Amino acid sequence: MGKIVITGLSAVSSCGVGYDLLKEKLATGVEAIMNPEYEMQKLPRDTAVFGVDFDPKEILGKKGLRTMDKATKMLNVAIHVGFGDYIESLSDEERPGLAIGTGFGSMESIGNFSSVSIANGVGSVNPNLFGNTVINSPTGNANIRFNLKNLSATMTTGFNSGLAIMVYSCDYIKNGYLNNILCGAVEEASVYTILAMESEGCLSKSNNMKPFSKECDGFVHGEGCGLVLLETEELAGARGANIIAEISGYAQTFDCNNGEFGFGDGETAAETMKMALADAGISADQIDFVVSDANGNRYGDAMRLKAFSAVFGDKTPVTSYRTVLGESFGAAGMLDIVATVADLESNRISPIFGDYETLTGIDLVKGSARSKKSTYAMVTSFSVDGHCTAVIIKKR
Repeated sequence: MGKIVITGLSAVSSCGVGYDLLKEKLATGVEAIMNPEYEMQKLPRDTAVFGVDFDPKEILGKKGLRTMDKATKMLNVAIHVGFGDYIESLSDEERPGLAIGTGFGSMESIGNFSSVSIANGVGSVNPNLFGNTVINSPTGNANIRFNLKNLSATMTTGFNSGLAIMVYSCDYIKNGYLNNILCGAVEEASVYTILAMESEGCLSKSNNMKPFSKECDGFVHGEGCGLVLLETEELAGARGANIIAEISGYAQTFDCNNGEFGFGDGETAAETMKMALADAGISADQIDFVVSDANGNRYGDAMRLKAFSAVFGDKTPVTSYRTVLGESFGAAGMLDIVATVADLESNRISPIFGDYETLTGIDLVKGSARSKKSTYAMVTSFSVDGHCTAVIIKKR
């Protein structure tokens, strides 16, 4: 099996709808939305969310939207704006498979459906909304809308689902099952998720995302959908596609952490990155920059700093896109992939925004974008539940 390449990208994010807007605003920053409104429940306090503001009717038309939840709309919009014309040009047999990661599915749909049932009785709920409570609802709806019959896969591995679905898709192609897959991840902001994270003390009390901060106080919720078209280099060449980037290597492990829930000591995270480097056949000093999933959790960020220092020392630039995209859980890793390709194409490293004192020991890109012509970038995700993933992207 030859190389696996990226020939298209799409996104629906706090930057707006489409890859171009994400590419533009990643380096300049966006403001979080204060106190977005939800249908059934109130926010626990003044709360910032890196939310998505869009009108799906303008993009998809009215048909079929009435019972769709926001996650399903975001995925369908991302496919339509990024790949609608491409899909229409293909026969049913040629169309790509669809593989989507998510952390929680539509918690808003699950919570609202349950709330109505509890408050008013099971006979009061709209049965047409039940499908939204199933975690593969966005994927299945998109399969139907775009007539994608070759693969319908939904994966959840918690916070690192966005990178885990990339590993799954690459393995699927390498094993010869398909030669092209639309690989993505989606997560909607939900009042129920916000309430849960608030009760656990995970949300920032100051409504500021401060990755690698000495004074971090938690993360700011985000939402969105990232999507890439993966295909074999042979297929891309045969159809004359523009090859944007290559999936050069990857690795996925699990940190048992002696049976304790938490971030561990960084050894498994470091080993995951070393395994990805070995899979790509390159050394650590060939990585031009690292994209971290650091989000302002004091213990998690400290673990990541220790792991990066062990693998890269203090010479390789490290950034986090969370101060623009928020913490979007299962969608975050794929949004990081899309953003990384945007930086590779733009010959830059987009920064961590915010005026605060950072931890020392690694070369953090902070405050303003750094000009850099790069070849290799590593995207990482180290989840509190133990899942560790690293993906290396090569600019073409």
